[in-house]
Amino acid sequence: MRHILFFFLGAFAAVVYGQNQRVVDSLHSKLAALTDDTLRVNLLNELAWEYRYSSPDTALQYGSKALMLARSLGYKLGEAEALYQTGNIHRYQGRYVQAIEVYTEGIRISENVGDKRALAKGYDMIGGMLRIQGNFSTATDYYQRSLKLTDEVGDVRGQIAALISLGVIKRQLHQYNEALPIFEDAFARARQIKDRQGEAIALNCLGQVRFDQGLLPEAMSFYQRSLFLKLQIGDKRGMAITHNCIAQVYIKSRRNTEAKAEAQAAIITARSIGLPEEVRDAFETLYRAYDAEGDFRNAYFYHLRYTTLKDSLLDAEKSRRIGGLESAYQLQKKQIQIEKLEQTQFLQRWVIVAVVLFLVFGGFFIVGLWRVNKRRAVLYQELRLRNEEIYKANAKLNGTLDELHATQDQLVASEKMVALGRLVANVAHEINTPLGVIRAMASKLGGVMPQVLEELPSFMQTLDAEAANLFSEALVAGNAVDFSLLSTREERQVKRKLEEELAVLNIQRPSEFAVLLLSAGIMQPAAFLPLLRHPRATELLRMASRVKQLRTGLNDISLATDKTRRVVYALKSFSVNETRRTIALVNIRESVEGVLHLYYGQLQGIELERAWLHEAVVQADPYELEIVWMHLLFNAIQALAGKGQIRITLKAAPTDKPMYAQLSVADNGPGITQTLLQRIFEPFFTTRPEGEGSGLGLYVSRKIVVEHHGGTLDVESTPGNTVFTVTLPLHVPAYAAMGGLSLAPTV
Repeated sequence: MRHILFFFLGAFAAVVYGQNQRVVDSLHSKLAALTDDTLRVNLLNELAWEYRYSSPDTALQYGSKALMLARSLGYKLGEAEALYQTGNIHRYQGRYVQAIEVYTEGIRISENVGDKRALAKGYDMIGGMLRIQGNFSTATDYYQRSLKLTDEVGDVRGQIAALISLGVIKRQLHQYNEALPIFEDAFARARQIKDRQGEAIALNCLGQVRFDQGLLPEAMSFYQRSLFLKLQIGDKRGMAITHNCIAQVYIKSRRNTEAKAEAQAAIITARSIGLPEEVRDAFETLYRAYDAEGDFRNAYFYHLRYTTLKDSLLDAEKSRRIGGLESAYQLQKKQIQIEKLEQTQFLQRWVIVAVVLFLVFGGFFIVGLWRVNKRRAVLYQELRLRNEEIYKANAKLNGTLDELHATQDQLVASEKMVALGRLVANVAHEINTPLGVIRAMASKLGGVMPQVLEELPSFMQTLDAEAANLFSEALVAGNAVDFSLLSTREERQVKRKLEEELAVLNIQRPSEFAVLLLSAGIMQPAAFLPLLRHPRATELLRMASRVKQLRTGLNDISLATDKTRRVVYALKSFSVNETRRTIALVNIRESVEGVLHLYYGQLQGIELERAWLHEAVVQADPYELEIVWMHLLFNAIQALAGKGQIRITLKAAPTDKPMYAQLSVADNGPGITQTLLQRIFEPFFTTRPEGEGSGLGLYVSRKIVVEHHGGTLDVESTPGNTVFTVTLPLHVPAYAAMGGLSLAPTV
């Protein structure tokens, strides 16, 4: 039922997106038809507002055009609004110095024309800049001034923005009991005027408060309502933020599968509009989810992507903080300039008065000039002292910034060492079992081998030619059979069968001889009838079984060593992946085999058949192809539920695609109905029970194959036979160098 709801929500969001696009198209049409330049300024500002989230660069272009036209017309309110629009884009893109300059200019114009609505908007934006710098006290003062002005003019949208800003500060100060009613008030006002953007932001803020308080179900409810509204209005930036918030709730609830799905959705949305911070947070969520599941390979991979992107953003974060410090300095500088301007105006007024007084009362001219000079000296002295204070404050800020850089470097190094220690511990755990086998077998061989080597020569000297020949045949037969993998039940069955055959051959003490034959690795007692009837048969079989023990121990050590090598190789193959896409030559067979090693534990009880009919090399992103193989194999394993058959086939594509390779993954599970098959590649659609699937695996896989690599991903399903087929273009030079279709069928 939940998946059907998501389907209709997606359809409804698409309809609303079309409506929003029609609004933008309508504004464009009006702009083309208008001849009144004042109205053109207003429409350009509206277009800048509509594009602020979907296309910031386009919004900046429209805001700049509105600013130029308003200045040429002397249209002050239009100029102030254009300054606020361009300042918002500068702020979203981290250009804080430019933002503070245009905001200050907009406030100055709003004050001159006496427009309270525009002035309230400017106060709210300056408060936002101060909040970014951590100056919560001054930011709160600006927000309250903005709220007071919006109440006076009845600007409900401005009231909502000021309330949300005040609530954010209260939450950052952990004053949740004060933040909660502020956000609820903002939500109620937004709903009253049907401001969906305001509703969505207020709901997300309410969810963050509940999450901080540990009330996860309430937080999830608020986040889901916020996401629904953001889908309606096409707010991709807000969608990425809310997806990450929902993922954090799932992580805290230990629902790692859902957390991974939300994080993937956040990555897709954030990348579509260029938000690296949200991509970084989603990588951290995926790392923690896989770490909680014990999937240390994927945990390491996403932690590597997270730390790499985090390191790359550190410079941006440093620049942001420097920009914040520069903004504070520029704000102080602007304030001083305003004071100087006021002082200059004051002086000018005094000069005018002095001139008038000189003309009217010549006797008062000298007194007035003396007062002006004295006042000017005092003002210059105050200005010099203020400049010295600013210089000292700037030097102190630079010192604090250096300390911040050093602290950040230490935190990054510390976090990397913690992650490295965890991964080393996980690798040690993975290889501990085979190392234990090697240690046990070495200890066992250390006790048996000296005895056998000491006794064997003298034993051989006691044998006549016939006995020696029978002993040699027993050794050869035992080395050809390996009983070490038999379970206890299977071993009893083999022993019972040997007893029955020995009884038929009229061998005395069949139970005793069955144990000796089983230990020596002999399965066909009829072929060793001379040995069984030899007077020294018991001695010969006991010595043969002891030699067999040496062979079995060495074989167990070899198998354990090979398993350790495969674990280390599988982990190493993912240690060099980067956050950006890397195109390289990829051997499909080797790529699939690497993924199969990682699924070894889940393939227990499943019959795996591989048919490599074609050696294929493609030019692709190695990691993205591994993602596709993992999704297809995981789906097949889930469909079989621990019992069944999986067949992997690599062959040449049909004749209509002569330079393509085709890889298919088939299982004999219950299959997929035709109704579900039509929707199998839709995002968020899954055939698994609620809570067990994100519905994004096949959607992402098809996107990788089709859009990133120019191939196809198809599916066919009937009861007992489901086949997913990937077709990829071959890398022609590598294919020709290999001689084309050169391999015989291999299973």
